Amino acid sequence: MKRIIISITALSIAAISWAGNPARTGTAGATELMINPWANSSGWNGINTANVKGVEAFNLNIAGITQINSSNIAFSYVDYLKLADIKINSFGLAQKIGSSSYIGLSVFSMNFGNIMRTDVNNPEGGIGTFSPRFSNFAIGYGHKFSDAISCGLVFRGISEAGASDVKARTGCIDAGVQFSAKSKKVLMPKSAVKGRDIHLGISLRSVGVNGAFAGDGLSYHATDVDGIQRTLQARSATFQLPTQLHIGVSYDLRLDQDSGVYNNRFTLAGNFTSNAYANNQFGLGFEYGYKKIFALRAGYQYEDKINDAALRINAFSGIAAGASIYIPLKKGGSDNLVAFDYSFRDSRILGATHSFGIRIDLGESE
Repeated sequence: MKRIIISITALSIAAISWAGNPARTGTAGATELMINPWANSSGWNGINTANVKGVEAFNLNIAGITQINSSNIAFSYVDYLKLADIKINSFGLAQKIGSSSYIGLSVFSMNFGNIMRTDVNNPEGGIGTFSPRFSNFAIGYGHKFSDAISCGLVFRGISEAGASDVKARTGCIDAGVQFSAKSKKVLMPKSAVKGRDIHLGISLRSVGVNGAFAGDGLSYHATDVDGIQRTLQARSATFQLPTQLHIGVSYDLRLDQDSGVYNNRFTLAGNFTSNAYANNQFGLGFEYGYKKIFALRAGYQYEDKINDAALRINAFSGIAAGASIYIPLKKGGSDNLVAFDYSFRDSRILGATHSFGIRIDLGESE
């Protein structure tokens, strides 16, 4: 256990040492890996690295896959940057196996719609359309060493199809750790101190091999000096992956207690994201939950020059909000739930992003 934690911490320090370089902004490929498609966690801008749970942990901190009792299934649909007409569909499954091990999978598909095809001879189009698709498939494993410490690892395959005859494929890994502890009684009323309410999360994402596009679409006809027609293949430059480091903390404040069951919970979270090919980001967010009936959340994520219309490099303004409604699947119990999630992320340029999700929890979350 100690070796795993030390390794992740060492990798995190290494990531910080070369991340956040403005000169490299926009030079990475496969930047869809930076998109969080899940409606629950995106409602507070992915700031919940420390306490993310279940399937949504695939896009923030895979250690959170261990925070379920049995099974978690999730679906999401994202109308991404509405004026850009980009749609994202995602599906995930997490399952407990044995007493302390967890496995899961996640599928992400990004559709850009139909785009007019052009070439040198037809710059105005009229020769059909093509439909780019970006997708990735991830398999994750998590292990809970104790109630206080859990770790996880993800293997992700990445595919980008610019057209039917030009594609890029590569892969990466993610790793994460979550810690939790009980707060001192001086932080809240004695009656509210129960369980673990202070959380810390560290995750390193999208560490992998360089990718490159290839296919018949990069071939072209040329005439050499002898007048012979030849078919040549252009080489695509390689691209690196948008490695990220997340460091997050959260604190659960139980506001009251009724017959041993807490009705009102307020969670405050903070997160720092070190980006290898973008500006570093700092975020604060909160979530209020009433029993297992509904939850409200919001977050703000700041980066350098985000409020400067001329110099900002992020389409998003940093503001996000969301809500969830929970419906029990069996009468008189909360072990099995269906959650309907919604999130809104503001953009001053390309329209807001709206995310809709459904989660099925078979077994009460810890």
